[in-house]
Amino acid sequence: MNKYKFDVRGHLKNIIESKEESQKQIADKIGISASHLSKFLNGQEIALWMVLEIVRYLDKDNEIEIMRQCCYEATKKNIKTAFEYAHSKKLDSMTTHLIGETINGSNRELREWALVYGWQLESKYSRVYSEVEYLEKLKPLKPSSQDLKTLLLILEMLCFYYSGKFDLSLHYVEKIHDMLPEIKDPFIQKAFLSRT
Repeated sequence: MNKYKFDVRGHLKNIIESKEESQKQIADKIGISASHLSKFLNGQEIALWMVLEIVRYLDKDNEIEIMRQCCYEATKKNIKTAFEYAHSKKLDSMTTHLIGETINGSNRELREWALVYGWQLESKYSRVYSEVEYLEKLKPLKPSSQDLKTLLLILEMLCFYYSGKFDLSLHYVEKIHDMLPEIKDPFIQKAFLSRT
């Protein structure tokens, strides 16, 4: 379901045509292959972190609007990155949309991501923060991916940090930093690092 009808690919193609650089030169500068750039411009889905690099190079001023559309178009392959992008940019309506798309789906891992991002939204607007209640919500989850395991540790670390248990939160930061190199998506890796 596309909430917006902004033609991302057409917009970016027009920018490329106005530049004095080839697609290969642009791809080399942003650190992706020319074939990935070409695939994206021709309507195929590529990793969302690559799209973000393309957008930041070609039209940084309109990044949020362009990426909002890309997040609405994200399939299972890119939902996790879309969740973290929406969270990092405080796009609560986007996070809510992604939760709605995944919370009742058949993919257990994506349902867990939806729960976790839902809890983050809930705690953001809650007037009363309960470390015990939050940690109890995290316990039943049995993440299979390194990404979600790391995110849950980040949330536990934040629970202890906001409760003034700084030594314990520092211990978690060290564990998280050890896990970050195992995360394959460069955007998620950087976003998680910034949370610590």
